[in-house]
Amino acid sequence: MDYQQQRRTIASSSSTPKPIIIVSISISLILSILVLSTASNPTDPPPQPPIPSPWPPQFHSILFVNHSGSLQVVDLWYDWPNGRNFNIIQRQLAKLTYDLEWNNGTSFYYTLDSNRECKVLLFEVGILRPDWLDGTVK
Repeated sequence: MDYQQQRRTIASSSSTPKPIIIVSISISLILSILVLSTASNPTDPPPQPPIPSPWPPQFHSILFVNHSGSLQVVDLWYDWPNGRNFNIIQRQLAKLTYDLEWNNGTSFYYTLDSNRECKVLLFEVGILRPDWLDGTVK
């Protein structure tokens, strides 16, 4: 291929747009539009912090807990009107433990296996109020 043919080849190849360039320009344009469309107006008031809702007076919840690799499943029954909180705790590869907490601060940790163990603890606070998150947002 002589010099003239090389020039024609280069000129013809540079005048046709490359698909990669078109795709990259399209992506850049789309991203720019998205950023501009989501930008807030400086005159808008700042967003208000979320206000936590109080808990319902009674509910049941199943919790899956991972304490740095120590796994457990907790069946929790919260009962504010009757002043109690009941947990059935199944730790991984351990015996089933029951935790009955009363509003007067007394808690009973016990098992129903053949050993029938029971441990009584006294906490000075009792169970959490349904509105325990009130006043936590500044």
